[in-house]
Amino acid sequence: MPTVPEGGTESMRVPSSSSTSTGCGVRFKNVMEKLSSSVNDTVERPETMRRGPYSNARAGRWVRVGPRPLSHRSRRTGSSQLRLTPPGANYGFEGRPAPAGSSCRTRGSFPSSSLAPPTGGIVMQGALIETRMVLLGLLVLLLAGCADAPAPGAETASPARPVLSLRGDTLPPLPLSPERRAALEADLAAARAVYEADPDDADALIWLGRRMAYLGRYHEAIDVYTHGLTLHPDDPRLYRHRGHRYITVRNFDRAIADLSRAAELMAGTPDQVEPDGAPNPAGIPRSTLHTNVWYHLGLAHYLNGDYEAALAAYQNALDASTNDDMLVATADWLYMTLRRLGRDAEAAAVLERIHPDMEILENHDYYRRLQMYRGELAPEALLGEETGPDRALSLATQGYGVGNWYLYNGQPDRARAVFEEVLAGAYWPAFGYIAAEADLRRLR
Repeated sequence: MPTVPEGGTESMRVPSSSSTSTGCGVRFKNVMEKLSSSVNDTVERPETMRRGPYSNARAGRWVRVGPRPLSHRSRRTGSSQLRLTPPGANYGFEGRPAPAGSSCRTRGSFPSSSLAPPTGGIVMQGALIETRMVLLGLLVLLLAGCADAPAPGAETASPARPVLSLRGDTLPPLPLSPERRAALEADLAAARAVYEADPDDADALIWLGRRMAYLGRYHEAIDVYTHGLTLHPDDPRLYRHRGHRYITVRNFDRAIADLSRAAELMAGTPDQVEPDGAPNPAGIPRSTLHTNVWYHLGLAHYLNGDYEAALAAYQNALDASTNDDMLVATADWLYMTLRRLGRDAEAAAVLERIHPDMEILENHDYYRRLQMYRGELAPEALLGEETGPDRALSLATQGYGVGNWYLYNGQPDRARAVFEEVLAGAYWPAFGYIAAEADLRRLR
């Protein structure tokens, strides 16, 4: 896990040509589908048109009576078939078939470039003109919007999009010191420069999203990963990181979907070390793709209250763990999950893997929580340990473990009080903070 284990902050500008076209391409497709449906309605539902301003023969209601060449190209949309009218197609007024062999050079002749109905269909020229005018207007508005829309990850003067707590409150900006913020902004600028040099590179996309998230720009980070998935739809790392940030913004169902997809894509592949955005003092990365996917998937299920699904994911994470940092991070949540399920004997067995000689480089808070579960530390000792700049994070991490301990041991009122103390802190991206929100919602 990263140095900041409990939802530690992670953080593109997509060049306007690629990103804007991607977003606008989706909107263009949606508009065209709706407009195609409108044209089909005009072609397929003449009975509704007869009540409109084009309901008489003068307005140009025509029935095609001549044969259509087999070579004529067509496009199927649902049950209708729209065709370009070939030169010399024969039309007559409704109920007045054109004479055989007639070229029908009356007002009923459509230009060869216009839309014609399927055999036996009815088209009103005025209605089609009106539909095309609407189409043109919508396309103009669409293109204007695309021109003004910022690319995903672009520099903007606007503040980060807010995140809502599970209580529905708008959460405040992250409590970053000026020095820390300046350093993170510099990291983001460097990540953006790398990305702009190679905008199709998956690693550059991932780092741009991580650097954004480190600054609390979680929704923008999600946008970056979403854009990345349009370029690399089978890269499990993009699903892993987007799933993580869906947890941060309290969208657990989407997190589960993304992390489950990441697990599918990485199945049967060798594990890979995941570089740290906030390295531990030793500078040695401790987490991997596989452990992070299973760990965060277990967390998302846990936060959703699905402890059986969380248990399965955490067991996979434990099996994939190759160092003590990942072992204690996973064992902590696995222990809490088993206690929630009432499987106390299995929970106690998890604690047997914890010992004083473990090599912990970054996940000290998890290790201390496990020591508390083993009876080696008093719960109160954990709450007062950290007094430095990391107190907000430590309070969220340790406080949630302490609150859980009280809950397991028949003291729900004390558990609520500790959970409320956690929520009074400032580090709301922490997993312990989010879990305290979820538990308080369930306890009420």
